[in-house]
Amino acid sequence: MIPLNQPSPSNATGQATSSKVGLFFTVLITGLILFFLNKEIALSPNSHLTGVSGDAIKSYFSTMGLLNDNTTLHQLNLMNYPYGQTHIYTDGQTSVVWILKALSKISPWFNYHAIGIINYFYLFSWVFCALFLYLILERLRLPWFFCMLGAISITLLSPQIFRAPSHPTLSYVMFFPLAWWLFIKFRETKHKYLYLIVILINCLFWNFVHPYYLAAITFFYFLMWGMGVLQKKIALKEFLYWGLPITILPNIISLLYLYFVDHHSGRSAFPYGFWVYHSSLFSVFAPSQGPFVNSIKNFINYSDSQIWEGLAYIGLSCVVISLYSILKIIRYSFHRKLHSITHPVYPIELSLAIWPAVFLLAYSMCFPFRFGFSFLYDWVGPLRQFRALGRFAWIFYYVFTTFAVYTFYLSWRYLRIRKYKVSSSILYALFFSVLLAEGIGDHKSVQAYTLITPNYFNLTNLNDEKRDLISKIETIKKDYQALICIPFYHVGSENFSKEFSDHSITSSMIVSYWNKIPLVNSSAARSPILEARNIMQLPGPSFIKKDIIKDLPSKAKFLVLNTKDPINNQEEEFLGRCTPLFETTNFQILEISYNDLFEKEVNYSDSILNKNSSLKYPEIILDGDTSDLFFQNYNSEQSHQTYEGKGAFQGIKKNNNVLVNEITLAGKKGSSYIASFWYYNKEELRLQNNCIVEEKNQNGENMNWIKQSPVSESLVIDGNWSLVEIEFTITCDHPKITIMLNGDSKSMQDIYVDNFLLRKKGTHTYRIENNLHKKISYDNLPLH
Repeated sequence: MIPLNQPSPSNATGQATSSKVGLFFTVLITGLILFFLNKEIALSPNSHLTGVSGDAIKSYFSTMGLLNDNTTLHQLNLMNYPYGQTHIYTDGQTSVVWILKALSKISPWFNYHAIGIINYFYLFSWVFCALFLYLILERLRLPWFFCMLGAISITLLSPQIFRAPSHPTLSYVMFFPLAWWLFIKFRETKHKYLYLIVILINCLFWNFVHPYYLAAITFFYFLMWGMGVLQKKIALKEFLYWGLPITILPNIISLLYLYFVDHHSGRSAFPYGFWVYHSSLFSVFAPSQGPFVNSIKNFINYSDSQIWEGLAYIGLSCVVISLYSILKIIRYSFHRKLHSITHPVYPIELSLAIWPAVFLLAYSMCFPFRFGFSFLYDWVGPLRQFRALGRFAWIFYYVFTTFAVYTFYLSWRYLRIRKYKVSSSILYALFFSVLLAEGIGDHKSVQAYTLITPNYFNLTNLNDEKRDLISKIETIKKDYQALICIPFYHVGSENFSKEFSDHSITSSMIVSYWNKIPLVNSSAARSPILEARNIMQLPGPSFIKKDIIKDLPSKAKFLVLNTKDPINNQEEEFLGRCTPLFETTNFQILEISYNDLFEKEVNYSDSILNKNSSLKYPEIILDGDTSDLFFQNYNSEQSHQTYEGKGAFQGIKKNNNVLVNEITLAGKKGSSYIASFWYYNKEELRLQNNCIVEEKNQNGENMNWIKQSPVSESLVIDGNWSLVEIEFTITCDHPKITIMLNGDSKSMQDIYVDNFLLRKKGTHTYRIENNLHKKISYDNLPLH
């Protein structure tokens, strides 16, 4: 059996010298590795971004936008026009901006080199991560060469490396080792009030970089204090006097800040992702890439079981330690030595941390909610806001890899005591070389993104086309109140939302930043639902009432940036109302007047009735191919909500709600169709649903989902109803088509659908909605 006694301390003077040597080489080696892996950023920090995909460009845009706005410290006015957005919700690392703003008052150099400073903050966070891990490992009384390689290998393998290209505000790896180290120092020091202030400042700094940091740190602190009380290593009085303030105060201050600063109401209380963005056993105990991934997948293919948000791989060497630990727990359980499980004989720094880390790992896997306790979801209150549970697995990563290094040291020491010096040396080299190989491999995989991403917030890094575009807009921007990007995007409300392409969001934010013209589009966390609804209406038909009209500060025109990415039918109709100004290879600049956005009186109905005088209620006239048409007004069904007529389809979200069941189409392979229907959008979560088109061949075989689309992306919003339109292309002749809605499998929320229409693309329909008032619908859209 491996002895669990702590290693005895060496001579104090020699130990201090070794500690300094180890710490020096830890910082030096980590710095050199980071330098060679990120040479381009290190040598020219102001010329590169770590990435622009995902949330990256919006993070940099929000950072630079607030930094260059001298009117506010808290509000980003460059997007979500006309409402703006509270900066902490934009991923703009608010605390870093505040520091840069203060330094910029001393010298404008800090403003011009802001991206370079942020890049160095990113690089040095890795060095400081290794430094604090070394200090933590040293507290476990490990030899300096174990502390050194342990700190370096744990740092390099950090799962936060994958955030750099797409979510840079979550890539600062030092946040947790620093917080853990401060907790250890607080427990040791006599100057507790001083360290309480330091911990409070540290927590608040990381909160304003990204709120998930504060949640992870204080959650871990609370569990460690609680574990100390359970293990009787911390008195209950000490927990109440120190533990609760350390845990609660940063959160109270953060909430008070939002109360006084955030003037946007109606943010989502149930953000999407709680049941989706979690970790799994494979995302923690199996590699997603690296030198060993292909060999492991030859034995077991787990790709579908790895969720990106939950990646927190601990490394192959540590996986072996985890298996040993599980066997040990099983043995203790078999012999009924439960006290040895709950009160492990480790240094207090580790014994207080290991079970809280395991608890956070379970929580990151959505335990217990996904395992028969889904009803608890309604009770967790503010914790629902932290819907990406997989990020809490990072705490387990840092604690368990530290535990693994300590456990491996005990095994190594046991072999050395038994005079197995060769075997111990081989195991030592193997253990750390495997971790280092995997960590360096992860960095190399990310390196490609930083090499190809220039700093778009340095004008010299933009290509000629973008500089010309910005120059031309600069000469005309005074005539416009805001910029609208097409394809339209608006992300963050969890209800009314349309995703972006990397090209559209990057281009529009570059134009907005350099021309200082606010974007109607937005990408931010927890965007207010009503603001999102009002903005999503803007590109919709001009004759539909739009509530945003009362919030606009003027009747000035809007500038439109068309990035020439694929667009839907409504975006095409919107561009048709715009006036082209000029065009480049990849962009088109247009304008749209206030009247063309909000025109109220339209004579479409009268002109159609004159053209089709024989049209009767409820007859449908087709203009084009009449071979395929399906319409259902659901007037024979009972419903609490209707868009038009006497009834509507009513269902429960968790069910597969079938709108069309295996109807046979006359079209041949390659034919395109458009299905549309009105969907009730009132109340939160209602729009968190997907429309799915299922296809089978003539014999009812070879079932495939040929198209799926979220109903939240509709730009045609008429009061409490959204017109959902989905275009699909059939893959065989005369298929059987089923169209259904598939939502949250746990939700009992009612859904309502009215006026379902299926038509062949290129075919247009005219229908009288009401025989008395002669209201006309064109392609399922009422012409008010």
